[in-house]
Amino acid sequence: MHEEVVALSGSSPKIVQATAGNTSQEQRRTFHVLFTSHHLISPNKRRSLQQWSSSLSLTGFAKVGYPGVIYAEGEGSCIEEFVDNVKAMQWLALKVRFVEPLDAEYSTSESISEGDGEARRWKEFQKVGEVVEEMRKLGREAYVVEMGIGSAGINAN
Repeated sequence: MHEEVVALSGSSPKIVQATAGNTSQEQRRTFHVLFTSHHLISPNKRRSLQQWSSSLSLTGFAKVGYPGVIYAEGEGSCIEEFVDNVKAMQWLALKVRFVEPLDAEYSTSESISEGDGEARRWKEFQKVGEVVEEMRKLGREAYVVEMGIGSAGINAN
């Protein structure tokens, strides 16, 4: 499904559907986006990601170092602005892996505020394993593993 969304939208995924009747409804739906990049080191980029996530009421995380991974979730119009902002920065090999609607049952907005409070709005990780673990907690581990980011591993329990 992720590949279809990216393939249909080309190199510049857009959230807004062509049908005028559902544009505002699509913009209010919860969407999520996953970026990968060669690296994410710049303190300015990291600060911008934090500021945008706060001002756009997004939840998510950035994996700093090599490779760079950025994941965010929020209202469609806010995700679209976030995507535009991130793409406007200079990157080495930035890829938008997907931008797609998120089923209400998988929305983390409620579970994040219940589980970790406001401190969970935006996190930074140092290791790919932390990204996989965070996505596992959100019930979305397959989203990163399918993209070749980390591995599912074997559960020793």
